[in-house]
Amino acid sequence: MTLAHWIRRSAFIFLLIALCLSVSSCGPRSGQVSVRLPRLSWNPPTMRDVKATLTGTTFRRFVDESDRILLLRFPQTVTEQGLASQLGVRNDRLDDLSSRYLEENAAIEREILDRLHAYSREPLSAEDQAICDARDAAWTTLLAQQDAPPAIQAFGPGDESWNQRLIRRFAAVAEIDTEGGLVDYIQCLHQAARQVNQMRTWLEQGVKRGTLPSRADLTAALVSMSQLRVRETWSTSEYLPDRIIAAHHPFFALLRDQVVDADFLDAATRTAYLNNANRVVEREIIPAYERLANYLAQLLNKLGVS
Repeated sequence: MTLAHWIRRSAFIFLLIALCLSVSSCGPRSGQVSVRLPRLSWNPPTMRDVKATLTGTTFRRFVDESDRILLLRFPQTVTEQGLASQLGVRNDRLDDLSSRYLEENAAIEREILDRLHAYSREPLSAEDQAICDARDAAWTTLLAQQDAPPAIQAFGPGDESWNQRLIRRFAAVAEIDTEGGLVDYIQCLHQAARQVNQMRTWLEQGVKRGTLPSRADLTAALVSMSQLRVRETWSTSEYLPDRIIAAHHPFFALLRDQVVDADFLDAATRTAYLNNANRVVEREIIPAYERLANYLAQLLNKLGVS
């Protein structure tokens, strides 16, 4: 969906945006509804959970639980694959890309692979031996990928770069038809700036270690942020003020388009949720992208790319 398409939305939508913006600049007034987001509904499994779950299990249960653990370590994959209900979780988390979390990922993957190797193949059925070999190959490959510098992994080409996956989390969201789905989306918005900031940290470490992505990948990353760092939009539309803050940011606009006519919320509660989303986009996500984009531009300039 292009910026031009968003600007051509109906007068009702734009009036709702104006209301969101006016309310977001101050606290709730008398008669207005405010919403408080609940705490995140689940936590990814830790190494302690891995050891407690996998100790003394049958081979088949070990395989099933290991697959579940590895999936839950990557919440965005769970959302993308539509597996939340099957795994008993909600879509209210983004991936944690901090060095501490990724180091624990690698440790968990090594632990699972070591436990797989501890099973004797001989007593296993032919089917289970085939499963064992397939998991051995897959998990060995997964662990080997940890050897690549994080900055190079994160800013790699194509759809698997961190930014494309983040955009996909908000752009490819299924229809929001419940208040729970709306809350999940906004919860993820509140985690987006953290992920953007973590990417700058990986780049800074890459500079120190001399392990930077290619110039082409860094340039592509900067281009991909063009609409995500935009703070101001001017329009000649009679329905819009001259200056709009955050209202056309893709992450907010996608949510707005989903719930503007939602019948599962009253108008006041819907507006309160949109106020919350608008504030986090304006005050956290856009500034985080702006800082990262400026850093990328400086980095490319040092590398001789204009």
